[in-house]
Amino acid sequence: MFWRALLPISALLTAGSTLSYLIAASKLPLRDDVLAGVDHLLGFDWPTFLAATNAHSFVATLLTTAYQSTGLLSQLVLGWLILQRRGDRLAEFIAVLSLSAVALCIGMWLILAAGAFAYFQPAPHSYEHFAALGDMWTFGRTFSMLRDGSLSVVDMASVDGIVSFPSFHTMLGVMTIYAARDTRWLVVPVFIVNATMIVATMPVGGHHLADVLAGGGLTIAAILIARRSARPSISRT
Repeated sequence: MFWRALLPISALLTAGSTLSYLIAASKLPLRDDVLAGVDHLLGFDWPTFLAATNAHSFVATLLTTAYQSTGLLSQLVLGWLILQRRGDRLAEFIAVLSLSAVALCIGMWLILAAGAFAYFQPAPHSYEHFAALGDMWTFGRTFSMLRDGSLSVVDMASVDGIVSFPSFHTMLGVMTIYAARDTRWLVVPVFIVNATMIVATMPVGGHHLADVLAGGGLTIAAILIARRSARPSISRT
């Protein structure tokens, strides 16, 4: 069951990362102005939110820790499903991940963006507590090198996540919460950590609010499609 989960998930992530690099290297125009405009219509101001979350070092540390925990937490949930031999839940997770990956690549192609951190270029003092915990938006270097053509050979062993729209962290957070829903003692901490992580995608990940809303909405749609597709097979058994 471990290999049945690992192989398709690894293949999906590799294919998605490769396609995201190809899209970033294309000549498509950046649409951060559109995303910032959507945020404005929603009453959200990214620089103000960054400064507010940066005002307290504890908040910055909490958000950064939650943001960095995304992959590990997803692995723990998948590991629990494997130990419980929940092949149905693993298959469902892979289905949702597959649909979300397709939606992510299409979204990135339609609205290619560099991210709010690159768009607004905030002053260092407005993110000093976040920066003290590590470099900010490090994958922006890879994105810029792909855009200007200086990066022509990619090492697949060290691929960075370079997607801004929609937010993949949000997608992964939502699908991980859903995968853990049957285990109360697990889903509660997973929900709390991932909810915090989704908030962190904006100051730590440099995402527009529109990226986060799109990521969440697309993943919920993927879950609904996966559930609907599974109904006939469940009724036959």
